Amino acid sequence: MRNIGIRMWGVAGIVLLMSACTVRKADADYFMGEVNYVDDSQAEVKQVTSHRVDLGGRNYGLIAVYDSLYICWNLKLHDSFYNVFNLDTHEEIGTFCSKGQGPEDLVDASPIFQLFEEDGDVKALVSEVSRSRLLKWNISRSVRSGTTVFDTIVPFTNKADEFRSHLFVFRQGGDTLLCALNDDVKDELGGNEVYLPYYEQRLFHSNELLQRFYLYKHPSVAAPNICNNSFFYTCDAIKPDGTKIVQVMGSLPQINIIDARTGKVTAFRLASQRKKGQDLGWCETYETSVDKPLYYNCVHADDEFIYAVYSGKRQDAPDVNEITAIHVFDWGGNLRYLLQTDLPYSRLWADPIRGRLYTQHLVTDEAYYVDLGELNLKSSKIVE
Repeated sequence: MRNIGIRMWGVAGIVLLMSACTVRKADADYFMGEVNYVDDSQAEVKQVTSHRVDLGGRNYGLIAVYDSLYICWNLKLHDSFYNVFNLDTHEEIGTFCSKGQGPEDLVDASPIFQLFEEDGDVKALVSEVSRSRLLKWNISRSVRSGTTVFDTIVPFTNKADEFRSHLFVFRQGGDTLLCALNDDVKDELGGNEVYLPYYEQRLFHSNELLQRFYLYKHPSVAAPNICNNSFFYTCDAIKPDGTKIVQVMGSLPQINIIDARTGKVTAFRLASQRKKGQDLGWCETYETSVDKPLYYNCVHADDEFIYAVYSGKRQDAPDVNEITAIHVFDWGGNLRYLLQTDLPYSRLWADPIRGRLYTQHLVTDEAYYVDLGELNLKSSKIVE
């Protein structure tokens, strides 16, 4: 009888184990690409010294930097959306992109996610969501003339359908755009359904759709515990040569690298966090989970490296935004360096011209940078 009891408990344990395994789906049930674990214990640790930049003016908000131009998406401005500073003189050059209803005014304006050179001028794409327009802002000409200059203003449908809208819009090269779709929640048949993000390749002037790059195997996920799409939210950056896009996830210790020519996506997850058992199947219970860490908070990139701001703290921790770690990946997904900063780096921008990482203090708005030349980061040959 005792042996029968043991066998019965053994069978029951196996059944319970099998049930537990079916509660959380494997990554392969969700993700289009491979998920690789990165040995983060092998990353070289470097201590970082931040250099302060004393700017004379109202520097506030999300930043974008290119050589001597320091640009703020500044929501404290009354009549404009951006102000620009000169990093050589530290003075404010002026404010640009006026608020208003006129043909060259803006009702709303997106932050700047990419700066690029075209015909010798520094430019950026600005999305105006409420009027479904995309504008190519010529920053260099604006600075020279002292007034806002748009090279092109085109209709750009913000919503692909009732529930989907563009979040990141990057210029891949020439007239080609790469657009990330941020998807909202749809209440369907009494349950919540989250549409999963994907990328579209479009033409700037005509808005013609060329192709779609899918990251997930299903267009949506339905689960009673999902009440928003925060689990799948990523912060994205494009490789300056336009060949790849990186996404960093806040809900998982994972970055995704998308080949912008083929659409192939590959994930790289920190091996040190593997014991927590968190994978893409966590989306089904994420909203009701007590222990929800914030992993990656921000990302930017140059042609050599990806710079990802890493927290790892619980989202309800009082110091969750006091982030002093930057993970430096190469474009092959290898974690090469761990930068320990002397100041919090929640916001980040990599300027390839001067070889600096810029940040802005969350409380004081003071500007700082890390000189990458001082760190002597060594590139590695990536097999494409």
